[in-house]
Amino acid sequence: MNLRDLAERVRLGTVALVLLLVVGVGAASWKIWGYTHPPVRVLDASHAKAFEAANHAYAAGDFATAIRGYSDLSRDVAHEELYYNLGNAYFGAGELGRAIYWYERALELDPSWDAARANLAKAHEYVRASLPEDEFRGGARDQWQVRLARRFTSEQLELVFLLAYVALFALLIVVRYVPGGAGRTTLVVGSVLVGVFALGSGLMLANKIRVTERYHYAITLPAKLPLRVGPHDDASSEAAVHAGLRVQVLHVDAEDWAKIRLENGYDAYVKATDLGLLD
Repeated sequence: MNLRDLAERVRLGTVALVLLLVVGVGAASWKIWGYTHPPVRVLDASHAKAFEAANHAYAAGDFATAIRGYSDLSRDVAHEELYYNLGNAYFGAGELGRAIYWYERALELDPSWDAARANLAKAHEYVRASLPEDEFRGGARDQWQVRLARRFTSEQLELVFLLAYVALFALLIVVRYVPGGAGRTTLVVGSVLVGVFALGSGLMLANKIRVTERYHYAITLPAKLPLRVGPHDDASSEAAVHAGLRVQVLHVDAEDWAKIRLENGYDAYVKATDLGLLD
């Protein structure tokens, strides 16, 4: 290979790096905009009045009215504060399964929300305190990849990955034009570290997508839910589970029977209407 061919390859490589950087900057900018300007957020003008009315009902101890108001909004609006307030209203009404479900929904949108996590733990404590010692307590035992995926939202992982991607290609372009020496060595090491970080965040994002597509979970809503051996009302019930249990949903048939899995691989059938579907 002569010097002219080498120079041409270097030039093409630089152009490719610049193009990849431009693509990454564009994608990251779009993601940052979407992250800081979410599409439907409580509480815009069309929802504020209904939300405030439900808040006033909750403050007055009228939990039934508050639940109706929040539930009506939840059909059109996805927002962690709305879900959290709905969980509080169900908690006040003593419907712990539904309270746990809505706290879980709030944490899906904002995994870092300490108040929702604290109230979720408190609701679980109330459920446990009401159970007899021999009550079946086993919920679905999440695999490690599911636990990891639940710690972050897809939007958070996408944003981190895109920022790492942009930083990586920016560093590679800078390295291309910095002469040899300690500075260049530092940039090369930094590029390797950023590349490893980008790879890790990309793998976490891929895991989040895979878990979301493959695993489906729900919360049991009634205070006591019979576990049936078949998908029909006449099927025998060998056990029952309490409210607020997290179960894996394997299948929902046309007649609204859900096949669920609990810990130790125990499978059973329940009505899908007795479950609060997550994800």
